Amino acid sequence: MRPAAPPDARPMAALFNRDRNNPLSAEEFFAVRHPVASWIIEAPDGQIAGWADLRAPTGSAPEDLWVHVAVDDAHSRHGVGSRLLETAEQHASAIGAWRLLAGVGEERPDAVAWALHRQYHITQRYCESVLDVSATPWALWDVVASSLAGRGAQVLSLAHFDEPELSDRLLSLLREAEADMPDPPARPASAEEWRARLFEGPRAWPETGVVITGPDGHLWAISAHNRLGERARQVEVILTAVARSRRGQGLGLAVKLAGLRKLRHAGIARVTTSTHVANHAMRAVNRRLGFRDLPASLILEKDLAAHEPKAGPPH
Repeated sequence: MRPAAPPDARPMAALFNRDRNNPLSAEEFFAVRHPVASWIIEAPDGQIAGWADLRAPTGSAPEDLWVHVAVDDAHSRHGVGSRLLETAEQHASAIGAWRLLAGVGEERPDAVAWALHRQYHITQRYCESVLDVSATPWALWDVVASSLAGRGAQVLSLAHFDEPELSDRLLSLLREAEADMPDPPARPASAEEWRARLFEGPRAWPETGVVITGPDGHLWAISAHNRLGERARQVEVILTAVARSRRGQGLGLAVKLAGLRKLRHAGIARVTTSTHVANHAMRAVNRRLGFRDLPASLILEKDLAAHEPKAGPPH
């Protein structure tokens, strides 16, 4: 076992992408994941048998880290995953983490069972959905556009709000949406973190994002996207939110459809999104727009403080 390095990005990305709807290219692998630490185990032939990393994404509590373990099928059931996970857990404890979180797809019951056996427990479930852009019911747009015009609303590009410092009105909408999530983050994202997520991240694509404003300039709704690779014709909807005072007025459908129109004009063929199972309103919007359900994703957690600490940091 050794620490992972940039030359390992290609085989690590290949393992990471096996079961994912949002693949990463080798070129963007480390830039997107921003690991706190990562390790690989090499097979005797020099190929990567498996890898693991720890991350601290935006919104995580200081004491929380996310762990990911990937093992090549040819080396499964040989203790590779267990060694990697044990190393990651030891390192997390050594640097002060109290809790580890992991995402596992329901289509991998073996992986779910493996995590449960190691004292992880399921805490959240997300509906994964995919849209063939050509199958979107575009006739809806005429109705939506007429309704927005009748209310004096404007549909603006998210790029219009790309400023050195986020405006108070945009930050207010984002924080309101964040607080009302079925699974709000442990801490609110800072203005700098929101800026990185929407405008500056390696996958951010604000030119296709949409903001709906009212006649008084108040922000009513927002939809934002990430590119899934520089050359891919696939995009992920990372955020769709409506101001509290404007919910129940069809704006979630309107802003998401407006964003899809921009994606169609940009030549995007496939769109994915992830929605908390308890967010019934957005799941209904997705169905109306033609999104198809894929196997759900599970979030699992392990409280490191509740388990016997292991001696010494890993090497």
